[in-house]
Amino acid sequence: MTEIADLCGVCRQTVSAVLNGKKWVSAATRENVLRVVEEQGFHPNRLALQLQNQTTNMIGVVIRDLCNPFYMQMVQGICDVVQPAGLHLLLVDSHDDRTEEASAVSTMLSYRVRGIIMAPIQIADDHRHLMSVSKQTSFVTIGEVPGINSACVNIDDELAGALSAKYMLSHGHRHIGYMSGPSTQTHSSRRLAGFARVYQRATGGCEPLVKYPGTDSDEQVGMALELLKATPRPTGVVCYNDLLAISVYRAAQILKLRIPDDVSVIGCDDIMASGLLGPPLTTVVWPVRQIGRCAAEMLLAQQSSGRHSKKKNEGPVLFKPTIIERESVIKLVTQ
Repeated sequence: MTEIADLCGVCRQTVSAVLNGKKWVSAATRENVLRVVEEQGFHPNRLALQLQNQTTNMIGVVIRDLCNPFYMQMVQGICDVVQPAGLHLLLVDSHDDRTEEASAVSTMLSYRVRGIIMAPIQIADDHRHLMSVSKQTSFVTIGEVPGINSACVNIDDELAGALSAKYMLSHGHRHIGYMSGPSTQTHSSRRLAGFARVYQRATGGCEPLVKYPGTDSDEQVGMALELLKATPRPTGVVCYNDLLAISVYRAAQILKLRIPDDVSVIGCDDIMASGLLGPPLTTVVWPVRQIGRCAAEMLLAQQSSGRHSKKKNEGPVLFKPTIIERESVIKLVTQ
């Protein structure tokens, strides 16, 4: 940087100001410095420059599963907000593992990120590694974490399950199967609770047939096969997410069952593949990209106010789902 300053005939601080986008440098000086920087092929050490101020221009984002299209849409929403603000993402996949999540948080804090947005794991009940984060940097979670004093963006999972049940029931289905996420996961258990509450009320307390497949696609198809081979066979299947709905499509294909003529299917999340299936999948949808934007806006608002934790009695921002009606659910003709 000293060499650039000498070539431009200015002090080192002026070059630093230009490279950091400071407004007080005149247009002529700025243009001259940038021209010399380009001619010399100079690449400043951004990290060193930022650490002089004990922070970087990076936002840490910890996601549970980057292979899940739901989370990638959310990350796009975060980018919509932080990139125009001159910030960049440090993105880590926790693989739904508490140890990896804790390691990611520790790494981000050591890199002096300006803030952390996290979709925390829902299975573990030990969140001690998150308790001090809001004391060190701006912190927003996507999904509530018990005992953690952080701002939160959440989705109404119970309503999602209830909407799915009501939709199937309104189309004449009474024997409905359910493909769930892990029983120990908060989002999954709440969604199933919403479905079961509506279903049992409509059927006089009948228990729905529920399967709990893991994340392995072969296991998911296997569980879907078990569900569709049940006697009597469900006329409809509600799925925790669209990825599980795809496994039901595959199982139906193996059993030579037609969707929706032989079995109706509802998913959740409206991933891109949902509308490309044959037939296109009816699904519960969240404004996922908007959820990401909201989380990023909350984080930047914390930085502007100098407040890292949520205000007293401040609840989560709650997003409600709707149903996108396509062609995977048929209306049964009652006798």
